[in-house]
Amino acid sequence: MTRQEFINTVKKELPQIVYLAGRTSTGKSTLARELSLEYGYSIIELDEIIKQKIIIPKNITDETSVFTAVYRDQGMPEYVEMFILEARKAITTALQTSKVIIEGAIASPRILNEIFSNDLKTFLFGYLHPVNTSEYAIRVLERLQMSKGTGNAGLPANFWNLVSESASDYFRKTSEINNDMKLAISAFVKHSQGLSQERLHTFSSSNKEIVVIEV
Repeated sequence: MTRQEFINTVKKELPQIVYLAGRTSTGKSTLARELSLEYGYSIIELDEIIKQKIIIPKNITDETSVFTAVYRDQGMPEYVEMFILEARKAITTALQTSKVIIEGAIASPRILNEIFSNDLKTFLFGYLHPVNTSEYAIRVLERLQMSKGTGNAGLPANFWNLVSESASDYFRKTSEINNDMKLAISAFVKHSQGLSQERLHTFSSSNKEIVVIEV
């Protein structure tokens, strides 16, 4: 399904709950904002729940480890269960006044099923899967440019592991994308596409029908 076809599906069905999943820079947030403006959905960002309910209150400095544990269900069971509880609470509260779009990068079917259970089990699951290598690379590049050399630009560790120390230092100092950084983007895009396919297969074998949005 194309992105526009998914938008048309939402317009036709107007489900109470829409969940948007996918790898970094596949356009989850942009699509969520578009649907929110057009059809009155409230947006719940799972990243923000992790930050506001776990990372900040617990004064955690290694944010990456928490996101990995929570989204992949790998260790830190206390935080995983806290995340599930807080996500359900946020969705239930939002539903009292509007339809809801949830966007995030959950990689564990168990966690997904725990959040969307009982009274929240009926939802439209849209998975953004990158098939256009050039477009995906442009989105990653734009994310880097918007960061202006600060932070990690919202890109995961497996991107920065592909960037040489000299290229990373150059980017932090100048905000410019040199050839080494472009090579890292290309390598990341190909790797991420493969991981996206694996994640999609995992969800498809353990969850309800998934609408694949090719981007």
